[in-house]
Amino acid sequence: MKTNKRQDEQLKLMKQGLSYRFNHFLYKKQTVCERKLLKINRLSFRSKKRDKLFKSLFGKYGSNNVIKSNFQCNFGFNIFIGNACYINHNVTILDSYEVIIGNNVFIGPNVVISPVTHNKIASKRRDLIIKKVVIEDDVWIGAGAIILPGVTIHRGAIIGAGAVVLDNVESNVISVGVPAKPKNVIKQ
Repeated sequence: MKTNKRQDEQLKLMKQGLSYRFNHFLYKKQTVCERKLLKINRLSFRSKKRDKLFKSLFGKYGSNNVIKSNFQCNFGFNIFIGNACYINHNVTILDSYEVIIGNNVFIGPNVVISPVTHNKIASKRRDLIIKKVVIEDDVWIGAGAIILPGVTIHRGAIIGAGAVVLDNVESNVISVGVPAKPKNVIKQ
């Protein structure tokens, strides 16, 4: 695909973690992603062809991962997944910036992970505000949880079903509620 420098500017801003706006070039990138997702979501979750498509879509896709049907994302290339992860049905990752998922992570159905938000000021709302989301090894995210921009969920933590995570979650902590708050420490 031939691009000019002006079209590419917003992608460069995205890659640098700076505020940017969607433009025709980024919408084309989303269209490529959407076409791959249509193919992916028609295949069995154990299909080698499906894994190959995920590898071509994501920035990194480790081994022995299971991603169930109706997975959705914006671009794919901002998603980095380790090994032996299980991502259940209807998970959405709005990867308008980086989402890093470690090894042995379980993500329940209907989870939304969003490293992107909008400005509160209406005249600036088209400028996306982006902050990386990091999910470390051995994390379990319950059904319907929402992970918001800038959050790091540290190793071994559990996020309760339906939680809205606004702040970092420490290692081996169970965090629940809206907004999510620490409830228990997991004894090792």
